[in-house]
Amino acid sequence: MRIGFDLHGLHDLFQGSRTYACNTAKALLAADASNAYNLYLPEPNDPEVRREFGRGNTRLLPIPASRRARLVWPFPQTLGRDGVDVLHCHYMGPLFCPVPYVVSIHDIIHETNPEFFPGGMRRLMRLLYPRSARRAAMVLTISEYSKRQIMTHYNIPEERIAFRHCGVSEEFRVLEDRRAVDAVKAKYGIRTPYVLFVGRIEPRKNLPRLIEAFLRISGGFPHTLVAAGMMDEIFKPFYEAVVKEKGRDRVLFTGRVEQEDLPALYNGADLFAYPSHAEGFVLFRSGGHGLRDAGPDVEHHVPARGGGRRGPACFAHGRRGNRQGHGRRPFRRGPAGDPVSARAGAGRAVPLGRHGRALP
Repeated sequence: MRIGFDLHGLHDLFQGSRTYACNTAKALLAADASNAYNLYLPEPNDPEVRREFGRGNTRLLPIPASRRARLVWPFPQTLGRDGVDVLHCHYMGPLFCPVPYVVSIHDIIHETNPEFFPGGMRRLMRLLYPRSARRAAMVLTISEYSKRQIMTHYNIPEERIAFRHCGVSEEFRVLEDRRAVDAVKAKYGIRTPYVLFVGRIEPRKNLPRLIEAFLRISGGFPHTLVAAGMMDEIFKPFYEAVVKEKGRDRVLFTGRVEQEDLPALYNGADLFAYPSHAEGFVLFRSGGHGLRDAGPDVEHHVPARGGGRRGPACFAHGRRGNRQGHGRRPFRRGPAGDPVSARAGAGRAVPLGRHGRALP
């Protein structure tokens, strides 16, 4: 079988869906030597791309940057000529696809929290997401919550939806070498202890409220709030408004952070803050426990700090009950010696062990 894989977002914004697509493709290539793969990428001849994805059973082929070209013409017509038996794509499948396709839909937050999306973008998603899901041979998603939402909103039979929680990359671990952590901190201009936020700068992430809360209580300690995330052009006015607000001497915006630098940033933080209104990615998982429905760009475990020291605390809460952002619960630290920031419950924050694993 020849499997096609749409990787058009490989050189796009650093975000959860990009991480998911990239790591899924890598894992498939590492685990499956019996099938052949066509990977469709923006720059298939890029040396880094060839190093990451080049295999004996893999062809690296170009994919158009234009959404119209990917969904209407000419990309769908090339799939049959390329001998593809099944295509994997993200969120939106070709409108007239000559081969069966499987679509990954991580969440449908535009349905449950439409206020966080511009009107044009929201209308496009409401038009194409359900169409793609209904025409797909199978829909893949990453949480039971998203599965139920897709079933409810798009009327997809349960047997045509499969969900698996995101895996954990080996790079997200405790780093005993503090020099490596310090080098990454210096690279991004971090010179003090810090609270860490990771994610795109957009309204859904609730960053203004986090900044407001941080500035209210930051007078008694030396920490900086580090916002590690890229500006999305769709939300450029929002980004500029956030950056220009008062008190920015205590808030550092890093811009784009390289994937290989994220583990060190997590290791160096004293607190990891995740106050999103709504999310689709799963943040933690250990048995039946975890911070659910949270976490683009941070879908892996939050590592503790090495050297026997207390690991970074973590908190998260959403704005609405019974939605992808769960009900509010005040942040509070755990008792002395307990590497916890907030208890499991309406806020869905969970205790973390010293290696970043969720505790029962």
